[in-house]
Amino acid sequence: TGDTVKLVVKVFATNIAQMEATDRREIRLVKKGCDGPPCEGSTASPSISISEVGRDYPKLEGDPCATEEGQRSGGVFRVLRESEEPVSKFSPEVCFDPTANVWKFSVGSLNLRVLVTTCPEAVRERGFQLIESVDQIPDAEACDARLDILGHYEYPVRARPKGYILHPVLFAHERVHRKQFERKLSEARDEGTFDKELGELTVPCEETSSLEDAREKGRREIERLANDLLELASNLMAEERRSMGNDQFEQMTQENERVKMLIREAYDKLDSRCQF
Repeated sequence: TGDTVKLVVKVFATNIAQMEATDRREIRLVKKGCDGPPCEGSTASPSISISEVGRDYPKLEGDPCATEEGQRSGGVFRVLRESEEPVSKFSPEVCFDPTANVWKFSVGSLNLRVLVTTCPEAVRERGFQLIESVDQIPDAEACDARLDILGHYEYPVRARPKGYILHPVLFAHERVHRKQFERKLSEARDEGTFDKELGELTVPCEETSSLEDAREKGRREIERLANDLLELASNLMAEERRSMGNDQFEQMTQENERVKMLIREAYDKLDSRCQF
C-alpha cells in the first residue's frame, strides 16, 4: 500500500517422527526517496494573462462601489484581494531531481483576475440619467444634451442636473485602468523576483508523501508568488497615481483615445439630430 510492501513468509517443517512445526514472519519493504518524472532542462517562464470579473463574481467581499469616504464611485477597477482568489485555478507540472532529492515545478500559463465594473446606482443617486446610447435621448432634447456629451471629456463627467451620462464611456474608462495595470504588471515582473523565485522553487522529498502532495505544495507556493507579483504591480500603479495626483491621473485616463472616440461618435450622432 502506498510506498510500503508487506511480505508474509510462512515455514512448515515435519521431522522424522512426523511431528509438524510452523512459523510465520512479516517483512516490510519501505521505499525510500521520491518517485516522479525526471527533471530535464531548464524551466521556461510562464505567460501571464489578465481576465476581468464583474460585480457578480461570487468571491467579492463587500460593495466594490463604496469608497472609504462613504460615497459611491461611478466605476471601479482594482485587483482582487488574496482572499477573493485572484489567481485562476491551475495545476503545475512536477518533476523530481534525484541528485538534489527535491521536487521542481513549472507552469505554462497563469491567469490573474481583476475587477472591472461600473456603478449605475451611484450615477442615478447624483441625479443623472444613465444611458447606453444617445438613441435613448428624445429628439426634443438632442441640442441641449450635447452639453452632457461634451462634459464626458472631463473626469468626473460634467453633465447638467438630470442630464445624460453614457454608460459605455464609464466602462471604457475602467478598461483603460486595466491596460494601465497590465503595463505595471510587466514592470513588476521586470523589477521583481517572480521569475527567478519560480525557477528556483523546490520542495524537499522528505516534506511530501506523494507526487500529488508535491504538486499541491508547489501549486500553493506558485500562487503565493503570483499574489506577491499582483501586489507589487498594484503598488507601482498607486505610486504613479500619487506622484501625478489623483485628479490628473483620472483626467489622463479619460483622455485615452478609445474613450475620446466613444465621446466623439456620440456627440456627432446627437448633433446630426439637433434641430435649430
